[in-house]
Amino acid sequence: TSSAASITNCNLRSATVVGKDYVGSFVGVNNSGSISNISSLDLNLTGNIYVGGIFGLASESSTGLSSSGSIIAVSRGGGIYGRSNGGTHDNLQSTASVSGSSLLGGLIGSIDNSTVTNSSARGDITGTSDLGGAIGNYIGNGSTTSINISAHGDVTGSGDRIGGLIGSSWHSLSKSYSTGRVSGQHYVGGLIGNFSDDGVDPENIDQCYSVSDVYGAGFSVGVLVGLTGVGQVSI
Repeated sequence: TSSAASITNCNLRSATVVGKDYVGSFVGVNNSGSISNISSLDLNLTGNIYVGGIFGLASESSTGLSSSGSIIAVSRGGGIYGRSNGGTHDNLQSTASVSGSSLLGGLIGSIDNSTVTNSSARGDITGTSDLGGAIGNYIGNGSTTSINISAHGDVTGSGDRIGGLIGSSWHSLSKSYSTGRVSGQHYVGGLIGNFSDDGVDPENIDQCYSVSDVYGAGFSVGVLVGLTGVGQVSI
C-alpha cells in the first residue's frame, strides 16, 4: 500500500519561479499529504492561472505557512495558495504583494469549501475584479465558517467585487477584520465586496469589523459590505 506524502519544516529564500499554469514556489499541484511549517520569503513568482506563493493548487489541509515577496498572476493568484479545493488552513501569514487581473487574494486567490483560521495578510492587492486583502473569491456549497482572519494591505481594483478582506463570499465569517484602503467600481466593501448565500445553509458575518477607507466609482459601496446578495444572509 502507498501512503500520502508530507511536506514539513521547509524554507526557501529569494526564489524566482516563472511558469504558465499551476505555479508555486514549492509545489504546483498538491493533491495529497500533510502540509505544515513552510516558508517562502522574498520570492518572485509569475504565472497565468493558479499561482501561489507556496502552492499553485492544493486540496489538503495545512498549518504554519508563510510567504513574502511579489506574485503576478492573470487569475487565481494568492500569497499562499492560488486556489484551495478543500481542507482547513490554519496560521497562514503573508506579506507578499499580489497583482494581475481577477480572483486575487493576499492569502488565497480562490477557495472552494475550505476553512481559514488564525491567519493574516499584509501585502497590497492590485487587479480588476474579485479581489480581497486575504481571499479573492470564497465559493462552494459546503457549510464552512472562517474565523480570526485579518488583512492590512491596500486592495485596488478597476472592476467589481472588491473587499478589504474578501472580494466575494458564499460562506460565514467570524471574528475577522480589515484595515487597508479599498477601491473599485461596483460591489466594494471594507470587509467583503459581495456577500451571498450558497443555497445550503444561512450565512452570517459575526463579530467582524473594518476600519478601511472605501472608495467606489459605481454602485453598492459600503464600509462593511458592498452588496448583500440573494439567500439567507445576516450581519
